[in-house]
Amino acid sequence: MTSNDTTPPTTAPAEPTTAPAALTLRFPFRTAAGAPVSVLTPRRLKVRDMKQAQRDAKTASEVELAAIALACGLTPEDLDDMDMADYEDLQDRFRQMRVPSAG
Repeated sequence: MTSNDTTPPTTAPAEPTTAPAALTLRFPFRTAAGAPVSVLTPRRLKVRDMKQAQRDAKTASEVELAAIALACGLTPEDLDDMDMADYEDLQDRFRQMRVPSAG
């Protein structure tokens, strides 16, 4: 950096320190392998996760399903028997994690 350069250095924002909250399902289900699921704790996704979801899917809705499954440590097939009301709650949670909070 020269003395005439007034451009501030680029820094990445700090990663949130709060852990994602667990989502207790109203209608527990079983994964494709038969494991019971009554609570999901989706993690924040990285760019590499979205790239993987896009590689694994053909449509926009499949990309979202693959990304949500990745965030929960599941496969898209694991979510097949999830109740739609719980899935919509999970979609809302997923979208909230993607949008930075104002403040």
